[in-house]
Amino acid sequence: MPSDIRGYFVLNNAASVDLEYIRCDGTTCKKITTPNTSVTTCSNIGDLVLNESKIKICISSTKMVEFSSSEKYSTYLIENNGNTIFSDDITNEKILLSISNNFIIPLDSNDCMLIIKINIIVIILIHI
Repeated sequence: MPSDIRGYFVLNNAASVDLEYIRCDGTTCKKITTPNTSVTTCSNIGDLVLNESKIKICISSTKMVEFSSSEKYSTYLIENNGNTIFSDDITNEKILLSISNNFIIPLDSNDCMLIIKINIIVIILIHI
């Protein structure tokens, strides 16, 4: 993987029953230990945690979201507290994440504009 990649990626290993995860922080990518202690609150926004028997990402201190169960993408806005793998730029207050069944990655401003344009088109089509 290129060294500037950021996010979490699901490693589909046919030799393993359990899913494995790769964590990329913009410098290196490495396989991480899957969380095995269930939590109900988050210590760090952007961390992967185990909650209700599912691996989820902390998007706030109390809200966790799992990887998508389908190939559809979801987007979430998280606080940029400077302690996350998704950005080194602490001038931005928020980070937009794209979550699918295979990855959780940050979106840059160009991606955000595309999502906004797509949402506007969808809204217009709904009202026609």
